[in-house]
Amino acid sequence: MIFSQVANTFANQTFDWIQMTQWIQYAEDDVTETFSWEADFDDDGRIIGARIYLDGTLSSQSRDYQYTELTLTFWTDFYLKGNLSSSTKFQNTYLDKNQKQTTQNITYAADGVTEAGRTETDYDNDGRETGYRLYSNGTLSHQRSDYQYDGRTITYWQDFYSGGNLFSSHKFQITYSDKNWVQQTRQIQSLDGVTETFRIETDYDNDGRETGYRQYSNGTLSTQYRDYQYDGRTIICWMDSYSGGNVTSSSKYCGLTLQ
Repeated sequence: MIFSQVANTFANQTFDWIQMTQWIQYAEDDVTETFSWEADFDDDGRIIGARIYLDGTLSSQSRDYQYTELTLTFWTDFYLKGNLSSSTKFQNTYLDKNQKQTTQNITYAADGVTEAGRTETDYDNDGRETGYRLYSNGTLSHQRSDYQYDGRTITYWQDFYSGGNLFSSHKFQITYSDKNWVQQTRQIQSLDGVTETFRIETDYDNDGRETGYRQYSNGTLSTQYRDYQYDGRTIICWMDSYSGGNVTSSSKYCGLTLQ
């Protein structure tokens, strides 16, 4: 949610880089850190390292970034109770290094050779996504197709596969508040193409900054972000989780520090 809006939020401000370098989540006591994310960048603004901590303990890190023309490779290590449990190599291939459009992302097993997962994305001449395919161990697991662009609205179908066989399809509709800002304000998921099962709503102020976010499941509120505070390059907000329409937990997020 907020991750996708960082660039939009600060687009009108005079920063050299719009790179998120830290993200912190606090428990309800507003003091205890439960989650944090940190990233490092080189002098060209390219990410060269990232770390995720849960309750103060390293959970995963990305390292050994290598940039070659339109290809990026790096390793991600996963930890369990502070101990290394697995390592995976990622390879991203881009269509155009200026537009940063991903056309292929390959995940390798710990041996760095065996392909474990792969994504492929297609674009039209205007750089708009027209297709997406996800493979697991060489077998198609889901794909997006039949994209339709109508003004500020995008619709497409997503198919899910099991053992190579289609078992469900969902229709998505996304409406943007401003096609230049590309702010998502509504998303509808339906099985029959009519019945709504999932919806997202996002609010913005006149500067294009996100001020509210709500997620609904089968018409019932499940998650919301509220009480946004913008202080320089930092965003602070609260996240409420719901069950049966009732609040079950609240967490404070902050530390969206931009370089």
